[in-house]
This record gives sequence, structure tokens and C-alpha cells, in this order.
Amino acid sequence: MSAARVERLAALVGEEGLDQLIVGDLVRPGDSSGDATANTRWLTGFGGTSAISVVGPDARVFITDFRYTERAEEEVGDDFERVTAAGRLLPELASRLSGRVGFDDTATSVANLAKVEAELGEGVELVPAGGLVERLRRRKDETELAAIAEAARIADDAYESVLAGGLGGRTEREVATAVHARIRELVRVAQRAGLDAVGAGIGGEQADEAARAVIRDGGRGDNFGHGLGHGVGLEVHEAPRLGKLSEDVLEPGDVVTVEPGVYVPGEFGIRIEDLVSVTEDGYRNLSSLPKELRVVE
Repeated sequence: MSAARVERLAALVGEEGLDQLIVGDLVRPGDSSGDATANTRWLTGFGGTSAISVVGPDARVFITDFRYTERAEEEVGDDFERVTAAGRLLPELASRLSGRVGFDDTATSVANLAKVEAELGEGVELVPAGGLVERLRRRKDETELAAIAEAARIADDAYESVLAGGLGGRTEREVATAVHARIRELVRVAQRAGLDAVGAGIGGEQADEAARAVIRDGGRGDNFGHGLGHGVGLEVHEAPRLGKLSEDVLEPGDVVTVEPGVYVPGEFGIRIEDLVSVTEDGYRNLSSLPKELRVVE
């Protein structure tokens, strides 16, 4: 999916007389600016919150920070050079620019533009070029059309479930809570499936699929964008990995997270996480907080 989009954008960049185009949100003036945008997600498939890309006829670079190294490996295709910035994203971005470079003047702050310009090498020219990615995004491909149709079907199902429960005497908040509750059940069932799959000799991909299948069958597969879990030890993220591309096999003594989730952009996100120790015949759950709803005043 992303490879075809990248090629289309690279061709358009060349047609506009540019050598490269910066794709990403440079509005916020913070030191780590580079918030991922809808353009980034459309182009690369990356769903994290910190990323900048550089695309051109001879350029395919994706830059993120250390928090998203593993996620980028899972979500961003090999058509990009994936780079983890040693510090701030903007200096790393500037070091990758050459020639005549377009930037989205509608999504770049004056402060961040100045920061990039201060780091540029000789011969690099920054040119306002907003709207190029949006021009391509207007025409939906078959994958997008299928995803949009599925989203409409899920919305229809949610409305049907609400209507089945009746509306008389219920507030709008109560109705919305009922819809969200269905998604929370879904995630809890998926987590239980993931936990049940954990054990010595089980592949990380196999455990991930056990939980992912539940969410996919529930119509929310596209909203489960991260891996099921990862190892925990001296570092928060370490081996083994539980994900779609994992080649790891669980061993006794491994400590891993099991954390499926559903995230609906602009609406809500739900993730349920347990920390477990892998044993010969399954796992030991190290997390004890109950998952039942509790009202706190």
C-alpha cells in the first residue's frame, strides 16, 4: 500500500520542480517537534505521534524518536530508510535535506522553520509547497474504500445495538457509554485470548494473532495498530516481542506485557495491559488490579 503511494508522491514532487518534500507536522515549537499527521499515516502507515518523512525522486527517509523504534519497524515499509534520531528530530531532519526542498507552509511554525534553516547545509533551499500530499489523498484507493466501508458498517452495527436497547429514558451520555462498553468488552476478550496463548514454546507472532483475531472478528482490526506486547526487564522495552512480525519464541522466565487495544482516531482509545511471567505450562500474571468497572467519587 505505502510503496505505491510513495512512488506517486515522489513523482509529484519531481513534477513540482522539487528534489525533496518534508512530510510531517512542524507546527508545535517544542524541542521534539515532528508530530505525526494524517499525511504521515497515509504515506507510511505509521500511527505513532512523533515522525517526519522526506520523500523525493531519490529520497525515502522516515525519522522518529527512540520511543517508536519498534513500532516503526512494524508499520513502516522497507521502501523507507528508517532512522531513530539521537536527540531532537529537527536537526536529524535538516541533516537529510538536499537541493530544493518543499515544506508544508500551512503546517510549519515560524519557530520550527527557523530551527531547520539554522541546521541546513550549503545549497539547500526551503520552498513553500503545502497541499501536495492532500492532493493525492483526495482520490481514495481500493484499500481506503474498503476501510471506510468497514467503518461505516461498524457504525451501523453500533447504532443497531443502541436501538435494540431502546432510547426511552436514556441520556445521550448513557447511550455513548453503552457503545464504548461494547468496545471495552471486545478488548477484554482479546486480552484473555492473548493471555491464554502465552506459554513456553509459543511464538510471539502466534500470541499476537490470538488476540488480534478477536479484535479483527469484532470489526476493529484496523484500530489495533500496535503489537500485543514486549519483554520487560532492566529496560521497559526489550526482547521478546509479541507482534505480527515477531520471530521470537517464548521461554520460561520471560516477562512480557499483554496489552491489546483499540484506538479510534479523534474519538477514544482503549488498552488493557497485564505483566506476566512465562512458565513451562503457561504464565503467571504479575498484575493484580481488577478490570471490572469501578466508580470513584
